[in-house]
Amino acid sequence: MAEVMRASDYDEYTTGLCERAQLILLKCAGPWNQRIFLAGGLVPRYLIKDWPEYAPPHVGTTDVDLIVGIAIASDESEPYDTLLRNIKAVGFRLFEDAGGETCSFRWCVDIDGKTVIVEFLTEKGAEPGSIVRPREHTGAKLGAFETRGANLAASDYVECEISGLLLDGNESFATIRVANLVPFITLKTLAMHDRGLKKPEDAYDIVFVLKNWPGGPASAARAALDSPVYGEDLVRESLDLLARHFGHTGMDGPGNYSKFLLDDDEDDEEEARLRNEAVAVVNEFIAALG
Repeated sequence: MAEVMRASDYDEYTTGLCERAQLILLKCAGPWNQRIFLAGGLVPRYLIKDWPEYAPPHVGTTDVDLIVGIAIASDESEPYDTLLRNIKAVGFRLFEDAGGETCSFRWCVDIDGKTVIVEFLTEKGAEPGSIVRPREHTGAKLGAFETRGANLAASDYVECEISGLLLDGNESFATIRVANLVPFITLKTLAMHDRGLKKPEDAYDIVFVLKNWPGGPASAARAALDSPVYGEDLVRESLDLLARHFGHTGMDGPGNYSKFLLDDDEDDEEEARLRNEAVAVVNEFIAALG
């Protein structure tokens, strides 16, 4: 079993490489970059632009999750071929793990001697967890991981300009579409429900965004109520799961939150404080939703 990562395992340098990787991919995606949406651990730094003075920075991420619309979810071969050809041309390749295995939804690129992983997600109605490809294509080419809730980002996103260095050393910029609050919370809650202790950062990301949302969790709830996807059945399902996972301090939601932030030598008092914090933040959010 892979070692569970904690906040101390993350660093700003790696997160910066991930931001460069998404820029490099967007710059080569051509017209299909408008059907690519950012999900995962990079989202909080784009959703929350004005940090509260008391807030520590978000820990960042070690990979990039991108939701792909027509380029993968369509059965048409042209957009698929375009995206595949373009990302390979700039240096992306299938990621190979320590055992020599590859997955068609997991690609990587080398930046400054470091390998950055990019995972492609989609929602086409296939079995969750399966790999989706256009019917015309077989073999280890570009695929996407079937993820419940991925389509929500196409209906509720924010656009952010990003900039940075490309692989050739030149600086450039692009506009990325970022999953907004409700799609992000939905995706993270469903991931937390499915992955549990394997990825405690899911609970951390949820609490971090709600706690540091401008105006706090109650204000986040008001923003959620205005979302065009708030009434979707899957959103309601995820909010029910969120409330249950953070129902009291002994639940796995606050447990994962504290586990992610604590070092092994932290004391019981700090763990109790973090558990209480997580429950208070989520409960305030849920209560304000009515």
